[in-house]
Amino acid sequence: MKNKLSKKIGLAFLLFFIFFESKSLAKDYECHYGPFKDENGINRVDLFPFSKVEINHFFKKITFYPKKPRPSLKYDGVKLETLNFTKISKSSYKTEKFKQRKLTSEEKEFIKNPKEYFWEEVKDDYLEIWFSTDYRNRNPFQLEIVTNIIQNKWVQRYTCYLTK
Repeated sequence: MKNKLSKKIGLAFLLFFIFFESKSLAKDYECHYGPFKDENGINRVDLFPFSKVEINHFFKKITFYPKKPRPSLKYDGVKLETLNFTKISKSSYKTEKFKQRKLTSEEKEFIKNPKEYFWEEVKDDYLEIWFSTDYRNRNPFQLEIVTNIIQNKWVQRYTCYLTK
């Protein structure tokens, strides 16, 4: 009787550790747009985090929200597709290539943007997401969305922090 009970408790602790303390769940990070240079050439970062990224290291998946969800407003955010990522070097990761999808009417209404795509200037280009520091041990880390075309190098930088 005692042996069965201790096995059940041990199994419960093991399952708890696997699902809540390991890398199997995605971690959420809030992201500020920037650093970027303003019209005076000064490096700036947005004051408030309007973006969000979810990184699941166990399944090697990343989901980026250029405009993060707001459950209190019943708004799902602007979400890019969930992408696979690979390790490039000791502390550099990149996703597979992807193209933007068109914004839905609800997304256009919320961000007050009549454009068809979130980044209109690269609507026909393939994009990749790079995060070039070890995001698991460093807070903050840089996340970059770039085109894979050398002639049309377009970059959006975000500084991401663990959510509080």
